[in-house]
Order: sequence, then C-alpha cells, then structure tokens
Amino acid sequence: MGHGLIDEKNNPNLWVNQLFNKEDINNIALAGRNNHSIFINTLSELLNNDYDIAMVAWSIVPRFNFIVNLETYETLTRLTGDYDININNNITFKKDWLKKIGDSLLKIHNDHWDIVSLISYVNALIKIHEIENTNKQIFFINTYGPWSDNFFEYKKLNQPNDLSDYEKYLLDVETRDDNEIFDLYNKIHNDYQKHGGIKQCHWLNLYNSFEKMKVDNASTIDSHPGIKSQELYSKYLKSILSTNLNSHNIKYLKRT
Repeated sequence: MGHGLIDEKNNPNLWVNQLFNKEDINNIALAGRNNHSIFINTLSELLNNDYDIAMVAWSIVPRFNFIVNLETYETLTRLTGDYDININNNITFKKDWLKKIGDSLLKIHNDHWDIVSLISYVNALIKIHEIENTNKQIFFINTYGPWSDNFFEYKKLNQPNDLSDYEKYLLDVETRDDNEIFDLYNKIHNDYQKHGGIKQCHWLNLYNSFEKMKVDNASTIDSHPGIKSQELYSKYLKSILSTNLNSHNIKYLKRT
C-alpha cells in the first residue's frame, strides 16, 4: 500500500508503481491486514475481475486481525494496543485491554500454522487465477516472512544443530529431546506437502524478503520501507519478472 510514503498507493516511488504503468495497475492493498484478510480480498478480486498478472504481497507472521462487533464504520484491531475501539451502546474496548488479548494469543501461537495456511492460500489463488487461461500469471511477494533460507526444502537431520535458528525456534528445541525434534521436523514438512507445497516458481523473493533488503524507513516516525528500499525492491523484482513474463509473451513492465 505504500504506508508511510506521501500519497501512499499513488507515490511514484512505490515499488509496484516503478514496475508497471499506473493505468495498468489496480492496487487493492490495505494497511495492517494479515494473510487471511489478504487471501480473502485477493480471492474476491480474482473471482470478479479478469487480470493478466496478479501480484500478492503477503504480510507479517504472526499478525492478528479481529473485527470488533458489527458497525457501520471500521472496528478492525490488530490486538497490538494502537487505539481504543468504540462500538454501539457507548461501549469502549481500551487499547491496553486489546493488547493483553494479543499478548495472550502470542503465548499459544506457533508460526507453523500460519505457514500451513499461507501454503493453502497460495495454491488456491494459483488454481483460481490460472484455471481458465494458462497465459495468466500470478506471483507472490515475501515482505516480512520469518522463515530461514531454504526453509521449505526438506533435509535429512543428523542432530538438532543441523537446523537453522528459525527452525530451532519453531520446534522449540531447547525443551525437547532429539527424537521429538526429528518427529516434529518431519511433521511440519509433511503438513506443507499435504497442502500442496510452497510452489517456489510463483514466488519472486521467497527467501529474500523485503525485510532483509530494507535499507531505510519511510520517515523518522514510520518504520515502513522508505524510498531507497522501494528502489531496491523494484530493481530486484524487475529482472525476475521480466524472465517470467517474457516466457509467456506478456510485456507489461515499464521500459527504462
């Protein structure tokens, strides 16, 4: 969405605007959404409109989205304590109370289930977008995905130290014996395959997230990517996109 940039979606420095001509883009991004919301919004868009190219930038894991009550105005909270939520009958849910709920959910959360959902979202969107026309293309962007390099490639383990730091965190290796660690490692990869696998060919930066590439902030008070980062993103993605689109004779990228 370009949150933090002047004019946000309309800022010419936003990475997607550097890749495509403005008249070719329908940017439906919304600030603060989690991957479930992104999936639902993208699915609805693809079912109701026809696009040659779809690009889906996935969000932070974990990120909670909860809509409080049913009102004529937005009552979305990320349970991070950003603001109070006011609803009907003069009821107010204080931001500190909402944050306590979010903190409690984090205690029982594990990224694995978000990753399983993400794999399912990706494979469903590929199916929907390409079902009628094989020349249609859909690509996925890793903005702040937490997984380590080559995370989705199954490897034979000899000892827990063969795992990356992120895999150790995910499997909570400090509190488990080796056999349980190996069983859980096999489980997560079996779960990923059960839901269709990650489909790396559709990802433009699966292991090189925007977070890794980020070099500046939007402002001194906003940690979203700044203009220098947007430039790096567009340059990195353009070469990968060009290869994919040219192989299907689709030429929508800006000429430079």
